[in-house]
Amino acid sequence: MIQRLISAGLIGSAMLFGTANAAEPTYRAPNKPAYHFVKIDYPEAKWTQVLGIGLSGEFAGIYGDVAGVTHGFVIRRGEFASIDYPGAAYTDVRSINPAGDILGNYALPGENKTLPTNPGGTPVNIHGFVLQHDGPLISLAYPGHANMIAQRILPDGSVVGCLHDSDVVGSMRGFVWSQQTWSALDGSLNGIDVPASMNNGAAARDGSPTGVIVGHYTDLATKKTHAYVIQGGTFTTFDYPGAAMTQAWDVSPRGVIVGDYNDVRGGQHGFLLENGTFTPIGFPGAMATRVRGVNAVGVIVGWYRDAEGVHGYLAVRLGAPLR
Repeated sequence: MIQRLISAGLIGSAMLFGTANAAEPTYRAPNKPAYHFVKIDYPEAKWTQVLGIGLSGEFAGIYGDVAGVTHGFVIRRGEFASIDYPGAAYTDVRSINPAGDILGNYALPGENKTLPTNPGGTPVNIHGFVLQHDGPLISLAYPGHANMIAQRILPDGSVVGCLHDSDVVGSMRGFVWSQQTWSALDGSLNGIDVPASMNNGAAARDGSPTGVIVGHYTDLATKKTHAYVIQGGTFTTFDYPGAAMTQAWDVSPRGVIVGDYNDVRGGQHGFLLENGTFTPIGFPGAMATRVRGVNAVGVIVGWYRDAEGVHGYLAVRLGAPLR
């Protein structure tokens, strides 16, 4: 069985909320807008990260158990479900679409199962999969490339992510998989050639299911990482003001972009970019905050680190309905 249900508390209005840290595009002062934050820990896990959110509050993520094994999970209607790819030593879940299709990645025994949190240059051995709501389990494979990271699955089943060959950054290149057709950022997608790129999120715009794509790439000359947006055949980069590194991880159908950045002192923070204005996102009291997803109604998810470890969270803007 791929899924095993674990009982959990309700994720919703019955939970207690914290308050937000009161925070080219412009920079918004760090006192508006404010957010309600909800901590999310997988039951009895050593650590938890939330990596994606659906329109109706379905969550996708990963957790580590006491034996050191990483598993994927989803939360639906307040219930946690652990997900393991058959025979894998490592599984993550990054996204779930309105149809209930689940997107994730796996590594087999002996392969690199620490890639998502490993900044080093070790070989990449990781593969994507789609667990269809009413169909088979599909292992994703891009022709000519042994490894890939699948990041986001869209309502029509399109997938975005990145390909890897022999290393983490140098051979990395963003991809789009739509209706069984692959397109890499090597000149075949909108005529754009972007080495060391990683497509992390996409949303329907202009009649296309992947009308806007967001991600990040590393300038191999300067070694600096920048965020980007692809829309209408145009590749546009951006950086959080004064940041040493910027990554865009998701975009909503309204065009709201979320991601995270490192400051020049090495601090790790989240951000939201809306209508040309940045807003910093920080879990109250956390030593580091990462933002990984946003849905159509503006609910944000990610993970943070405090003295007790790594935890997932959701953040709802004050005054916005929790769905």
